[in-house]
Amino acid sequence: MHFFGLIIVLLGVSFEVTVNGEDCIDTKTQAKEISECCDMHNPIDLSVAEECVEKYKDLSGEELIACIYECVGDKTGVIQGTTVSKDKLLENANKVPDEKMKKVVIAAIELCAEQAAKLAEETANHSMKCSPFAFMVGECIMRHIYAECPENFWKKSDVCDKIKAGVPKCPQ
Repeated sequence: MHFFGLIIVLLGVSFEVTVNGEDCIDTKTQAKEISECCDMHNPIDLSVAEECVEKYKDLSGEELIACIYECVGDKTGVIQGTTVSKDKLLENANKVPDEKMKKVVIAAIELCAEQAAKLAEETANHSMKCSPFAFMVGECIMRHIYAECPENFWKKSDVCDKIKAGVPKCPQ
């Protein structure tokens, strides 16, 4: 399983429900399926994520996720504080063996690196143990990868198709 999938599983992601008559994806119950919607090569060493999970095992929920992302960002050098190392992210993206998928990952990194200042501002006044900035950057990248995931990597299912169609997460 790739790192971002691991994080989705940790969040405890999704079954379909409706809110005010609108479809939404409840990110509490089908994390595994969501993490497998776009079956991409993970360029990040999972042992780093495992070390970070172990380090913050006493935390839960959003605190856990923010700390794991911050820890992985620090250990890999891709995100330090509120500074995104686009070069290091692109270096990792170039390890993706499939050329179509590599282009999708690179485009997502380029787009989200441009949004880093805005994300830093949005997360500046957090009250969490760890900054949610790295998570927000990671979520941005994955959202764009999922939106553009090549068909041969995309798993056809009701939940995955709703994600691809942009159906929002249900309020938690």
